Amino acid sequence: MEGRRPALRRTQVLPRPPLAELSAMPLHVILADFPETLGELKREGVEVAELGGRRAAAVLGESTLAAIHARLEWREETDRATDDAEPESR
Repeated sequence: MEGRRPALRRTQVLPRPPLAELSAMPLHVILADFPETLGELKREGVEVAELGGRRAAAVLGESTLAAIHARLEWREETDRATDDAEPESR
């Protein structure tokens, strides 16, 4: 198909963000970066198409945010302040 760009694909798995950071993200960003959260949002009856631009903390209750954060448990948690640090040489 001419004129269409291929879909972008992530080449690395994003780490699980801290709960406070997740709470501050818009829903559409959470779904784009962490697609495994869609099932949890659907179970909670969240209308993602209507609310996607709103921050998670403004739309979701604490228990739903905790459930979404728990769904991301398989992802490595990293200290974002040191992600770009060079490994120490020996």
